[in-house]
Amino acid sequence: MIQSRLAKSIAGATISVLMAGSICADESPTTFDALVEAAFAENPARRDAWSARYPSFTYDPVKLLELGELHMELWGEVDGKMASLGITETVAAELIGVYEPETRTFTWGWATDDFPNMGRSAVDAVRAYGEAHDIEELTNASREDRPAFASVSNAIAALLGDLQFEDVLRERNAPHNMIFFGVPRGQQNGTNS
Repeated sequence: MIQSRLAKSIAGATISVLMAGSICADESPTTFDALVEAAFAENPARRDAWSARYPSFTYDPVKLLELGELHMELWGEVDGKMASLGITETVAAELIGVYEPETRTFTWGWATDDFPNMGRSAVDAVRAYGEAHDIEELTNASREDRPAFASVSNAIAALLGDLQFEDVLRERNAPHNMIFFGVPRGQQNGTNS
């Protein structure tokens, strides 16, 4: 299991958290730099909305990658200590992209067949926006760069793809060391158990 809101290594996986949201139609940035600025400007509101509902949770990275679902176990304060609340929720996950450190290459989710059970609507929206505004960074399938571009891509996918949460799963000894994913808006009422 991976615990959100902490950069922590557990069972060979490390997680770091970014949060997400959507863009207003009348605020259409037409350059990559303007889009990055708009994406990061909306991050605090998305972070606050997600954190209000899920202040702390763990999830199983194997289920995320194999099933395309984020199986969350909610945590909270119990008798003065952080503990499982015994509540689980399952929400659909979207693949944003993958980063391979060996080749220093980020590949958008729409350009890879990896993780076929994860949705692609958010990155399809990114690609369509890039085509409509002639933004090369959004329409090229892959990009050689540092992981910083991959992190920026998460914020952009959240903004354009209407994601309420975005994250990156880091796995050691995996074909893709960094898997970027998100949760579409409207998924907050997932399956409870």
